[in-house]
Amino acid sequence: MQATFYSPEARQLWRRFQTFPNLADLGIGEWRKTDLMKLLNRAELKREDFSAPVLQNQLGNFLAFLYFKLNMTKEAKVCLGRVKELDPANINAFTTRGYILLEHNRLTQAKIVLEEFEENISQEKASEGDVELRKAIAMGEKAYCCSQLGPGSYKRGIELYEKALSCSGLDEDSRSVLKYGLGLLLSKCLDENVCGEIEGFDPDLFYGKARDLFLGVVTEGTAVMVARAWLLLGETHVKYFRFLSAAEKELMKKMASHLTEEECFAK
Repeated sequence: MQATFYSPEARQLWRRFQTFPNLADLGIGEWRKTDLMKLLNRAELKREDFSAPVLQNQLGNFLAFLYFKLNMTKEAKVCLGRVKELDPANINAFTTRGYILLEHNRLTQAKIVLEEFEENISQEKASEGDVELRKAIAMGEKAYCCSQLGPGSYKRGIELYEKALSCSGLDEDSRSVLKYGLGLLLSKCLDENVCGEIEGFDPDLFYGKARDLFLGVVTEGTAVMVARAWLLLGETHVKYFRFLSAAEKELMKKMASHLTEEECFAK
């Protein structure tokens, strides 16, 4: 849902906010309150699993936006405050804060927030590489949100992850997190109950990409990320196995049994 503001000044301010990545068009405007609450509860349960600051920020921004959509502004501000403590230059925390202020017609405060942020990322304060990194992280956070909203948002999430990974200036940690997130989303698409809803779904393509991404995390990521990537690689392989023909399944079973090439292809 795109933001709609009736005040010309508010619309002008929002256009300036929109020059940065934002979560305002996540597509949850028509969701029922009960569905949003279920989504919120599932997200809250993931807090303990997200130890790395980058992952905490992904979840924090998503929770903040859900709280705001449920008219729980106080809780939304608490989540944004946590993100800001970990990353004062986090773009989604900034744009969501501006969105909340504009929705409550607090135009003066919204303008102050906007001008402070624009000053912080000006060429005098941040290099072009730093700005690109921040934007890539913001796109990754938005892609994560899409991955939580269900199959209807998966395609967009994949596109956002791929766009973020193409950005210059990514550091190793950010690249590993983005690879992990995209691999996880592609793996979700291989679920038998989901794949039929994914536009352009190709099990071979999705499995191949997810496998390569997880293997990339294994060689580049932290110990925790590596362990998770190995686990998800196995789960993804199991999901992909269901799409194979009987002959392909039999061949893979033989290969997994460490048979020689001649034994594998023997009739």
